[in-house]
Amino acid sequence: MRYDFEEDHQLCFQNFVLNLYFEYSDRSLNRIMRELRSNFSQLSEDHAWILLNDVTEHIKSLDGIGSFHGDLKPDYIFFSPDMREVKVINPLSFTKFSMGYNILLGESKTNYTTVLSPEYLAFLKTKTFYPQTDNIKSDMFSLGLIVLALLVKVDWEIFYDFQKCNVNLNEIKINLAKVIKNGYSEELFYILDQALKRDPIDRPHINEFLKMTRFKYKTIMKKVQFH
Repeated sequence: MRYDFEEDHQLCFQNFVLNLYFEYSDRSLNRIMRELRSNFSQLSEDHAWILLNDVTEHIKSLDGIGSFHGDLKPDYIFFSPDMREVKVINPLSFTKFSMGYNILLGESKTNYTTVLSPEYLAFLKTKTFYPQTDNIKSDMFSLGLIVLALLVKVDWEIFYDFQKCNVNLNEIKINLAKVIKNGYSEELFYILDQALKRDPIDRPHINEFLKMTRFKYKTIMKKVQFH
């Protein structure tokens, strides 16, 4: 779709071109969760690493242009039909957290729709309009929680105490233990455990995450080529 704006002196637009691209995909993480539950199955280890790698790469690309996602949720993350690629819808792409925070203020305390990090919840609780935080690490926390919920097949909302505006760290700890119990590797447990540290200072830099996910991703893709 192509739309050309006429010259608008008030908005300072001249020969402005807006290109919109649409791609259909119906394999959102929410749909995959429903399929896993109905089939009494679980996401494979390889698909978990593909998910982690591709979304982390997306977050890294946003960081490269001085932006961040700020609104990660299962409805915005999609697997390709062959389950070898993950794409992320990025409707907001904040450049300042204050923009996202003003939107989050409209969230009901009993009906959050975004997977929030502990620091974002703290800002929401104290009504801090100009918080100073590492937004990329907050995105990584959200990703970690989304993946954890998918691996143990629970709704991500169970990790929150909405009344107190807090993350339920004990619930996270209990479900992290289930990652190993469900047969996933210690490496997968480790990267989720690191992403889900309460204090963003304790979470590794995104480059450290990518070192782990890229290595696993390359190994998986080499294996796929021979099948």
